[in-house]
Amino acid sequence: MVERLAVNEKVVGSSPTGGALRQAQDMVSPPNQTLRFELFSMYVYILECADKSYYVGITPNLERRLNEHNTGRGGFWTELRRPVELKYSEMLKTRTEAEAREIQLKGWSRIKKEALINGNVLSLLRHR
Repeated sequence: MVERLAVNEKVVGSSPTGGALRQAQDMVSPPNQTLRFELFSMYVYILECADKSYYVGITPNLERRLNEHNTGRGGFWTELRRPVELKYSEMLKTRTEAEAREIQLKGWSRIKKEALINGNVLSLLRHR
């Protein structure tokens, strides 16, 4: 006899090609139900510090990470420049994508970061 399992839970810390996918392949869902997994998503974000400098980082939990930055547990740069304010964030599907975007944004000039924060597409195209 095959036991049928309903799956509707969040898989945290597993890549779609790793353990979560293998777990899903091993399970059989009840009729008229589908297996549903929420992929682990990451945020890349830009903070403005009290000294008006920008900090770029990534996190799976934006609210928790902002709280960490503002309570001095978020990293050396922001610890010395509190309070910080969230100016921009975007959600990406994987940690790899978020890390690549973080590196890209860290390489941008202040003017280009401000253009992104303000949604100024023309300025983004003009500046390096």
